[in-house]
Order: sequence, then C-alpha cells, then structure tokens
Amino acid sequence: MAQRPLARPGSAGWRTGGVPFAVYFVGLVLIFACSVAATVAYVQVQTARDARRHARADAAFAATAASKHVGEQLATVRATIDQLAGNPSVLQALTHPQGCTLTFADGGAGHVDVLRPDGAAVCSSRTRAKDGSLSGYAGQPWLPAATRGPLFDAPVIDRTTGAPVVRVSAPASGKAVVAGFVDLRSLGVDLASVYGGNTHPEFLIVSRRSSKVVARSVRPRQWIGTSLRQTTFDASPGASDQKDLEGTRRIYASSAVPGTRWALFVGEDEAQALAAGKRLRNRELVILLAALGLLLAATIFVYRRVVAPIKKLSDGVRSTAESGHFTQVAVRGPAEVMALGNQINALTASVNAQEAVRLAREEAERANAAKSRFLSHMSHEMRTPLAAIMGFAELLEARGNLGEAQRMWTGNIRQGGEHLLALVNELLEIARIEAGKMTLAIEPVDVGSAVDEVLKLAAPLAAERAVRLQPPVGATARKALADPLRIRQVLLNLVSNAIKYNREAGEVRIAIDDGPEGAVRIAVADTGAGMSPEKLAQLFRPFERLGAEQGPVPGSGLGLTVTKGLAEAMDGALDVQSEVGLGTTFVLTLPAADRAAEQPVPTLSPAASGDVLYIEDNRTNLQMVDSILTDLRPGVDLRTATSGASGAALAEERRPDLLLLDLNLPDMKGEEVLRRLRARVETADVPILILSADSTSRNITRLLQTGADAYLTKPLEIPQFLETVDRLLSTT
Repeated sequence: MAQRPLARPGSAGWRTGGVPFAVYFVGLVLIFACSVAATVAYVQVQTARDARRHARADAAFAATAASKHVGEQLATVRATIDQLAGNPSVLQALTHPQGCTLTFADGGAGHVDVLRPDGAAVCSSRTRAKDGSLSGYAGQPWLPAATRGPLFDAPVIDRTTGAPVVRVSAPASGKAVVAGFVDLRSLGVDLASVYGGNTHPEFLIVSRRSSKVVARSVRPRQWIGTSLRQTTFDASPGASDQKDLEGTRRIYASSAVPGTRWALFVGEDEAQALAAGKRLRNRELVILLAALGLLLAATIFVYRRVVAPIKKLSDGVRSTAESGHFTQVAVRGPAEVMALGNQINALTASVNAQEAVRLAREEAERANAAKSRFLSHMSHEMRTPLAAIMGFAELLEARGNLGEAQRMWTGNIRQGGEHLLALVNELLEIARIEAGKMTLAIEPVDVGSAVDEVLKLAAPLAAERAVRLQPPVGATARKALADPLRIRQVLLNLVSNAIKYNREAGEVRIAIDDGPEGAVRIAVADTGAGMSPEKLAQLFRPFERLGAEQGPVPGSGLGLTVTKGLAEAMDGALDVQSEVGLGTTFVLTLPAADRAAEQPVPTLSPAASGDVLYIEDNRTNLQMVDSILTDLRPGVDLRTATSGASGAALAEERRPDLLLLDLNLPDMKGEEVLRRLRARVETADVPILILSADSTSRNITRLLQTGADAYLTKPLEIPQFLETVDRLLSTT
C-alpha cells in the first residue's frame, strides 16, 4: 500500500483559519471579571448565613453538653443523699453526734447535714462551732415533707449560709433527714467550662415550674431567684434569637436538664458571632482575589512564554508537511519551556517519593497500633486460662500428699505458668506504655524504705547465686515523686538483673544521691562481666537479650524495656554505664519530693468462716475457687451463680457474708451487678471482692470507688486470695 502524503497548506486536510489566541485571551479576562463579581456577591450573602448557622450549632451543642453535665452533677448529689439515707450507720449519729463527720465532694460547693425531724443538726460536712454545736433548720416549712419522702427544690436560700442553693433531701427510716445543699453560684460559674465555641457564651438555667432563674454564668449573685414569667425564657426549650437579661442580642439554644424541670439556655453574642463571620469573609475574599489574580498572571505568563514557542513548533510542523513526506522536526524552544518540563518531572518524582513515605509512615502507625491492641487483648485473654493452670498447680502442691515425681511435675507447671504470666504482664506493660494508657498514682515515696524492701525481696535470689547485697549508702532519707508500686517494680528489676548477670561471689551496690536540679538518683551497680558499647546501644530494645539467651539465665528481653518505659512515665530517666570486665551501673533519676506520704501498715486477719457467693460463668474458675476454699477454708460455705441476674437475685435473697464477683458475665456486666447490689438495702453492706483478669489500674480505681471492697486480678495468688477472704469475712 502506497504511503499517503501529508496534506499541504490550502488543501482540505490543512485548515489555516480559526479564532486567534488573542480572542480567547479577551474572553478569559471577561470570564475572570464576571467570576470575581459573582463570587464577591455570593460570599457577602453566604458568610452571614454561615456565621449565624455556626453560632446556632455551637449554642445547641453547648446547651446539650451543659444540660447533661448539670444533670449528672445533680444525679450524683441525689445518689449520694439516697445512699447516705439508706445507710443504717447514719442513724448512729442520732445517739453519737460528737464523733460524726461527713464529706461533700460531689456537685460543686455546698454541704450535707443529718437532721432530726425537729430540724436539729446532729452531723454535717460543715465545720462545727468551738463548743461543738451545729446550726440547724428548726421551724423550716420543708422539714415535715422531708421526713415523709425525697425532696428536690431550687432556687432556695440556705438558712445557714444565706446562699441560693439546690436542696436535696431524703428521709432515713423516718428517724432522721439527710439533706444536701448545692451552691447555685458555683454551678452557674462552672457552666462555661463545658463549652467548646469560639466566643464567650451566656449560660442560663430557668425553672419551668416557677419561671425563676436557677443559675447564670453572668453575675449569678444578681440574677439567681429572679422571676422571668411572661418573658421569652418562660417557654419550652428550643432555639431563638433574642435579647438577654441585660438587653444584649444573642443567638440562643436551649435544652432540658435531665432529671429536673429546668431549661438550660446558651446564648452566643450575636454581634461577636457575625463579626467573626465578617472577618472570615474578608479573609476568604482576600484569598480568592489573590488566587484569581495569580490565575490571571499565570495566563499572561503562559501566553508570553508558552504560546510563542508552541507557535514556532507549529510552523516547524507545517514546514515538515509542505515537504510532502514525514521528516524529523527539530525545533529549539525557549529555556523556560525546557526548565518547566524538567521541573514538572522533578516535582512529580518528589511528590511520589513523599507520598510513598507518608503511606509507609501510616502503615507503620497502623501496624504499631494493631500490635498494641493485639498484645493488650491477648494478654487479657491469656490470664484466664493461666489462672486455672497456676491455681490448680498451687492447690495440688498445698495438699501435700503428692509423690516426689508429682511434686516435681506440679512445680514445673507452676514455674512455667509463673514465667508465662511474667511474660504476659511485661507484654501488657509495653502495650500500655506505647499506647499512652499507663495510669500512675504519683506521690512522695521514701527512697530508702523502697530500696530496703527490694533488697529483702531479692535476698533469696542473691543467696542462691552467692551474691552479696550491700546496704544502700548516701542520702537514704531522700524522698522522690513516683508511683509507690512502680518504683519498687523498677528497682526490683534492676537489682534482680544485677544479681542474675553478676559473677560468682560478686556484689551489688546501691547508692542514693542528689541529681541535677534537686532530683533523686539511685545507682544500682554490679561486678559482672560488663557490656561493650555495641551491646549498650541495643540494651533497651524489646526481646533483645544480647546473646544471654544461650546462657543459663532465663528471660524474655522485655524487662529493661518495661523498666525504662516506667521510669520515663514517672517523669524520670534510666541511664546505663558499663565497661567490659568491670561491671554495669544503672542510674534511675526521679523528681524529688519534700515529704513522703505515710503508707498504711497492712494487718493480717485470722482464718474466718461464713456464707460466700461466687458469681462467675467460667466453670474452671468456679472449680478452682471451690477447691481452694474446700481444702484451705473448710468453714466457708460456697454457693455459685453463672449469670449476673441470677447471682444478684440470690444475693438479695440470702444476703451472703461475702460476694465474689467476676466482671465479664454473659447477661450483664459485673459493674452493673455491683451497682445494683449497692443500691439495695438488703445488700448495701455485703462485702464484695472483684476477681477479674482485667488489671487496668483505671478500671480498678473506678470499681473500688463504685463500692467494691477489694479487687484481685487473675491468676490468683492463693495466700493473697485467702488473706483477703479472711479479712472481708471478719468484718461481717
């Protein structure tokens, strides 16, 4: 087939006519001008609407959050008053008022009183007079109703303080009245702390029953108790734009306060909200005009720097077509065009590289988060079967009727379980530290006492390896700010490592001195083989044992990783110095404290007996606890329940001397069972011991505050479990 020649100028295949680029450029300028005008008009109108809509949304969010906050505060006060009223020990104050004291920590400023039916105060969170007397509420018209049932009223004037308050009361067996008084002025000032908007709002709480101001964040002393009847605030909750009590225009939203007949109003200053919108509009216009100006400049630049070279290229192509056959066209363009091409290529390569780095970083973060969640979940799940393994092994050893081979087998089972539990605990500690969920109770700790306790715990290991533990030297009376449990954990790990990796007949020395800026330094030195700089660089990596895995010392390579993480979580540091052949020194640095808090001295309780109820759905755990109590506490009568509902019903029916409670039940959470039992008069004072594989300190603290008497984590340590059972049974 013959090759078709290129079309020549003037033929049908090559059209030289068309609209010049200058016409397109003029049209582009006109479109640019019209776009600017339309955009300015749109932004002018839309910005005001957006500002008002955003202000309403902020106010609505704040009203919902604040009403929930106030409702929760009042619900807490009500629950506290009801719990006190239902506590039989409150009636003891009627006969022994001198030794009665109360605290009022919930619901803001205020106080709580125990009153006789005639209004005389026998117990209060208020400070007594020098003669020990308390001002009462004799002759108050609300007292007769308070002896018959619960009361909730606001705003009222407290007779003893003269402040406007919310009054909450409940009768105690018809013999006394427990009354709480929450200062409304503190409630009104505290409301603004729950707001997340950009302007300073007004908070107003109005009683829908009396149409009076209950609380206000602006000048609460002036407005509390003021009647708002026949005003716009004397209406159902909703949204509106109106004037506040001073006449300032505000954008309002409101919400009903749960558990009350109150409406909470939140008002955004209309002028400030719209002014913020105007400022935003001006910034948007500046950015828009700047962008459009840059677009026009870029168009001019393209016209001058790109179109001309393209035209030259077009002439070259046309010249090639006129030759009648295809030839290579060599066109020299301007340097700017070539540089632009090079820059685009370079920019593309750079963006691709940055995107690859970003994706790799996100993938690493997701993998790290998944690892932490996996470690935390698996650590929790592994503690439950470990509880059975270690518990039954320890129970078999305690029976004492095993042969030598059987004792060796059970010992190996128990030691393997302890090693696996230590590994699980270390994995869980690492997961908590990396996830930032480590909860610490920082307080002054006597460093010398902590070191002495650690040396006593490490003494058997030192004796086994013929290592001498030297008494601590230096400033042993210093006190550091730390978590008492965690500082002992850190020191025990350092001392144990110093013993394990020491030479035969070596020494472990501990020195306490002053660190930089008044900090406390604790140095733990051994006389072992030491480490090279290369090994020191890898010392704190997880699962890195630096070749010790081939030696006789067992370990997982996680201990120092956890130790360093705990030190840093307590605002401290862990450093190491080592020299081959001379030994290694670890230095723990912690913030100093002026004084240490006194630690309560634990007391041992004798073996006790009684009726015990265990609510647990895991059959293995039920069998293990039954075996422990049957063998070691024959005076205990154990009953079991495998669901929360049946266990709670059985506890209310039989009222046991002690309740053992698991948290993960098939029908309801153990915490719900705890709250239900504490709310019933029949079981309000039954001792409750939580047995759970969840070792999260935040959950432990919350459950103890909810009403649990003690909390033990699985796997159970039998001596600790029995000591706790004996102690709680001895209190009933």
